Amino acid sequence: MNDKTSLSASVGEAARHQGAETQAAILNALPASLALIDPDGMIVAINDSWRRLDTASPLQGPDICLGQNYLDVLRGARGAGTGQAEAAALGIRQVLRGETGKFVIECPGAETAEQRWFQLVVTPLREDRRAGAVVVLIDITDRKRHQDIAEHSQEHLRHLIDGLGPSIFVGLMTTEGVMLEANRSALAAAGLEAEDILGKRFDETDWWSYSPEAQAEIRQTVARAARGEGSRYDAVVRVANNLMVDVDFCLQPLRDASGKVVFLVPSANVITGRKETENALRESNENFHLVVDNITDAFWIRSADMKRVHYVSPAFERIWGRTTESLHANPHLWSDFIVPEDRDRALASMAALTGDARSVDTEYRIIRPGGEIRWIRVRGFQVRDAADEVIRLTGIVTDVTEQRRAVEALRASTEEFSTLAESMPQIVWITRPDGGVVYCNQQWADYTGLPLEESYGLGWAKPFHPDDAERARVAWAHATTMLTGYSIECRMRRADGVYRWWLVRGLPQLDATGNVVKWFGTCTDIHDLK
Repeated sequence: MNDKTSLSASVGEAARHQGAETQAAILNALPASLALIDPDGMIVAINDSWRRLDTASPLQGPDICLGQNYLDVLRGARGAGTGQAEAAALGIRQVLRGETGKFVIECPGAETAEQRWFQLVVTPLREDRRAGAVVVLIDITDRKRHQDIAEHSQEHLRHLIDGLGPSIFVGLMTTEGVMLEANRSALAAAGLEAEDILGKRFDETDWWSYSPEAQAEIRQTVARAARGEGSRYDAVVRVANNLMVDVDFCLQPLRDASGKVVFLVPSANVITGRKETENALRESNENFHLVVDNITDAFWIRSADMKRVHYVSPAFERIWGRTTESLHANPHLWSDFIVPEDRDRALASMAALTGDARSVDTEYRIIRPGGEIRWIRVRGFQVRDAADEVIRLTGIVTDVTEQRRAVEALRASTEEFSTLAESMPQIVWITRPDGGVVYCNQQWADYTGLPLEESYGLGWAKPFHPDDAERARVAWAHATTMLTGYSIECRMRRADGVYRWWLVRGLPQLDATGNVVKWFGTCTDIHDLK
């Protein structure tokens, strides 16, 4: 019986020894520095990593080994790190008593050329009863280094953002539209403090709360950005002193490595100057159209090579009888409307405008859809930039058909008058209101022997007898004063020096206001009747 008991004890001891070796092997295989403590804080096991690690810290070191009470070691710490040691002792006791399920604290290592950081994590061995705790010491130097870099980068980014100036706003918010960050210079320009916007929904900030419509648009923009769709548009925001400012607003989603939208980035750039320019340009454009769309002349703007039509006023349709859309669709169609006899001359004029000619002025005939022929006057001009390069061609087209007809009618009337006057046996004359001759027929030159050129103006007085001059002056003064007919009998010298009696008669031509335009008259030879 004793032999069996002895054997059983030996087997149990061997099993316990093997279990301890297995436990030690498992602990030593872990990369973290690890120690096991009992419910009173006594160190009952450590792994090789714990033995090798020398942090020169009250949390761990080569002097903290098996059989020591870890709580007593921490409570007895002196010098640098005392505060962390006391906090660690308190946290460990809470774990051992079951007051908390986990305790974590971070502590710097010894001050060497390379600063190191460690994290102490304490968890209970069992959840159901007090059985001690696992103490894990993790080297977090790399993480802290990256954290410091991130913090420095964030600080640098903050300085950069705050240095953007008051005219540019940049912020950060959640996907629900709650503001997390904003550059301070833009806030100050808007009369806001960080607490006025941080933690608030973007649409509820003073920038947008002036208008329910503006708030609704912002909410829709936030919803789109949260789905991954960015937005950019011109908006109006309220700033300090209740002023309204035009901004170029943008909201873009910020994604993580997996592509999930995690934040939203709002930004805005003050564009008051641009808006003023746009408004001035729009007003100028409206005034331009108000003029060119209502004048009877056709106004056009084309590319420097005449291949594109940028603008043609509605008067084109009235003059050509064709739509402006047809010219925009086929910019070369204009030449097809020209009368064939005038086409080469018109094309040569436009070709000169695309070359060195700064302006052209030409007239030609066009054919309307119904076959009607009309005369137009085309004045074209080059538009040059600051470098004196041609950037546009522009021009004005005037329908001169009626003027042409009037000129033709006047020419025909003049020819008819001349034919009539030259065929009459009397002398026919025309004078200005002051009596200066502007026309005499050939009968005058044949009788007096004076060239027509010498008779114009007051040269007509040379052939008249001196004794009749005073009577002629009185009769002319009476006629010009009373605007009645002029009539006088007087002697006029023939080319051979012989004087003959003539009856001189004239009538005034009056304008609509009653002023004399011209005097028309005749001289009739009455010598034989005397």
